[in-house]
Amino acid sequence: MKNQNEMYQNKKKPEINIPASVTADIVGCSESLVKQVRTGDRNATKGAGAKVAVVDDLLTIGTTALIQHIKKVVKLG
Repeated sequence: MKNQNEMYQNKKKPEINIPASVTADIVGCSESLVKQVRTGDRNATKGAGAKVAVVDDLLTIGTTALIQHIKKVVKLG
């Protein structure tokens, strides 16, 4: 029988990594700001930091939805 750690690792969903350059381009800020918001070194509740947080969330949600849709289309074919 597998140990708890191995069982957990098998259940983890693949992580979607949106490049900082993509988020920065959409928001109109530097990649550095995006990385600072992601690591928690910069406030994500107001100003450009808030925009970065919202865009990152939207990109992740949208990409996840796109992947699910592609999986359905591939199963149909």
